[in-house]
Amino acid sequence: SSYNPLDAVQLNQFDYCALGHRHEFQQLGQNGTMVYAGNPCARNFLETGVKGCVIGSIDNGIVDVKFKPFDFPAFYSVDLDVTGVLTNAAVRDLINGLITRASDHYRITLTGRNTLEPDLAYLTKEITAGSLEVVDDTKSPRDYDALSREMSLQGVFAKRMLKLYETEPFALEALEAGLDALEGESTL
Repeated sequence: SSYNPLDAVQLNQFDYCALGHRHEFQQLGQNGTMVYAGNPCARNFLETGVKGCVIGSIDNGIVDVKFKPFDFPAFYSVDLDVTGVLTNAAVRDLINGLITRASDHYRITLTGRNTLEPDLAYLTKEITAGSLEVVDDTKSPRDYDALSREMSLQGVFAKRMLKLYETEPFALEALEAGLDALEGESTL
């Protein structure tokens, strides 16, 4: 490609290759000597995780490469499944447990199926972070019994999976995944 005109076989011929364009640290190759240093400092949620620099040496053909993280605020984008969580206070406790450093920036997306209506203002109240954004991407729980009585592809599928659930404990997970796929929401 225009970003990587040499393939892995060609790159493995070098003692060390400093590679660019990727925004996160990554070591590749047989000996980890093909290195993307990444950005030294994240600028937004497209550059998540710890940032830093690469320090290394080559001595008599021996390559020593180490990643040195910087103590700059990091950006984290996290999905938090709140299926079955009953209160906003419990969701806030889960969010608070994800905050590892007060200077870091967090975008937390609430996922799963739940009857709870997330109070986004309450969920961010009294949580210390460089910035905290909470996004509600939860969905209402499905009524499997009503769905299984429908004369539709989803209804037939639900009816068969509920019957299978009597002997197979993972049938409900398969039912959810199948319904998501039928509705065009599959993340697989």
